[in-house]
Amino acid sequence: MTACSGHPAAKQRSAQGRAIVPLQLLVVAELSTCRETIRALLELQDLGCIQIIGRVESGVDALQAMMVLLPDLIILDHRQDVGSLPLSSVLASNFPAIKLLCFAEEDSARLTEASLTCRVQANLSKATLRADLVAALERISGFTVMKPVSRA
Repeated sequence: MTACSGHPAAKQRSAQGRAIVPLQLLVVAELSTCRETIRALLELQDLGCIQIIGRVESGVDALQAMMVLLPDLIILDHRQDVGSLPLSSVLASNFPAIKLLCFAEEDSARLTEASLTCRVQANLSKATLRADLVAALERISGFTVMKPVSRA
């Protein structure tokens, strides 16, 4: 089983002998292939401390999901908007504690601007998403992902 450390709730719960609460993610991407790729990448890594609690395709759906699911972190396609505003800006204004990880087809000025104005903690290009996703999640969340030790 994969273990996590470094997250305040995880430390508190494990010290009390209870189960570790996983980091809860909401994935927001217009294309179902993007949502499924992220899900598959995380499942392949067997990250027991990270749980996808929702996958939505639009900014409006993301805001509705936020009210119900209350995720710790959102993985967001930078192209998502709500009306005329970037979703990252709307989330930063309405959910100040939420952590944001944005991804894009390529590095863009809009993505860099979102990092500065909307508290985006990490930006990834789709080309490096597979290699960099777990490292970015560890950096943002404060979790340290430890692979299981095989017992001989």
